[in-house]
Amino acid sequence: IFRNGFVSYKDFPISGLISYLMDEENLFINEDLYRASHQNIIRKRDDSSLPRENFKIRHTNLTSDNIQKERLIKISKTTKTLEELASLLNIKYPRVIELFDNSNIQGASSVSAMVTYIDGMPSYKDYRKYKIKTIEGADDYHTMQEVSRRRYTRVLKENLRKPNLIIADGGKTQVKAIQEVLDELGIKDINLIGLV
Repeated sequence: IFRNGFVSYKDFPISGLISYLMDEENLFINEDLYRASHQNIIRKRDDSSLPRENFKIRHTNLTSDNIQKERLIKISKTTKTLEELASLLNIKYPRVIELFDNSNIQGASSVSAMVTYIDGMPSYKDYRKYKIKTIEGADDYHTMQEVSRRRYTRVLKENLRKPNLIIADGGKTQVKAIQEVLDELGIKDINLIGLV
């Protein structure tokens, strides 16, 4: 993103970047970056003839343009990959993908995680961590059922966005566990695969 002679965040106006990130992803910007955005900007040698305001505007616009270009490049790459995946699986384009994985420490402290991708880009605000409430020990099948039941009961109850594709970290056992829950809830319009 930061080419054209930029060396570090102290060498260019970060205020445009901060407002972009805050609008797009609601990301936390650390205190150093916040302070840097409010410091005076040091002009580069080749820009010494520019008035200070023109310099700020020019570099803020350049930063914003670079961010937009990089984002479009990423989206176009992931879109192509998702189109290939859809073709391979013979499904519609999977705009929203939710992935599930279970973990435990020698049968204790079971947890599951769900990560979400929208158009191939991680959607951090949609990530979820589930503490397993009803299953004792290392029981991946029932753990996957509990988590998927909790997730998709809530999706139906609160009329939340459904994914186009669910990916379970595991083979037939994990896929079967989720499929049984989807059938139980009457959800027929979500594709499901497993990763081994």
